[in-house]
Parts: sequence; C-alpha cells; structure tokens
Amino acid sequence: MRATEELLVDGVNKDGKRNLSRAGHEAIEWIHKDSRLPANVLNRLPASDLQAILAQASCQGRVNELFRLAQRQPVTPPVLATVERQRDAAPFPRSGPLRGACGGAATRAPIAGRRAAGGGGTL
Repeated sequence: MRATEELLVDGVNKDGKRNLSRAGHEAIEWIHKDSRLPANVLNRLPASDLQAILAQASCQGRVNELFRLAQRQPVTPPVLATVERQRDAAPFPRSGPLRGACGGAATRAPIAGRRAAGGGGTL
C-alpha cells in the first residue's frame, strides 16, 4: 500500500511519524501474509554443537565451526551475523574455503536467502 493523506491519521507522535487509519490498514495488500519464516539452523543444532560454535574465540573460527557442524543446512544472513557477532556483518562468507567471512577478500559464495548469478541455496 502507498501511504497517502487519506490513509493516515491526523495526529503525529514525538518523532513526527503518523499511523495508518482504519482505511489504511484495510488498504494493505499482503505479499506473504501467512508465509512461514525460514528455519533458523541455530535452533536445530544440538546444544553441544551450538556451544562448540560459540566457544570459538575468533569470528572466523565461529563461522568455520558453523559450516563444519551444520552441513547441508540452510545458513541465512541473519544466522551468519549471529555467529559472526559483528556490528556490520558481511552478507555472505568471502573466498574459500570459508576464509575471510569476518571481513575478508572480495570473492563471494552465496548463502541461502541471497540470490547470486547461479542461484543460491544450502551450503
């Protein structure tokens, strides 16, 4: 939906933002309203595997351990960011084999949820 004057309420909050009116809420056209979210691989791993991943001292060590223990499972960018524990995590690991995911060189390997020239998918 496009927020137009007739779909917004008159009042503003402290930040100057406005809310949708009832008509505005009714005008929303959902693209994926009842879609399921992708599974988070970290929730599927045994506690011992998760502990082994997070016990690694370095960012690269955590990423390597994640890919070693979670083979053939989708690793989404948010999962990678969680494991990296960096403020501005890279959207995908850099150069192989899994080197530089924590700010390395420019060669890129796709992660599930990201589109690359040849597709994407599980690692």
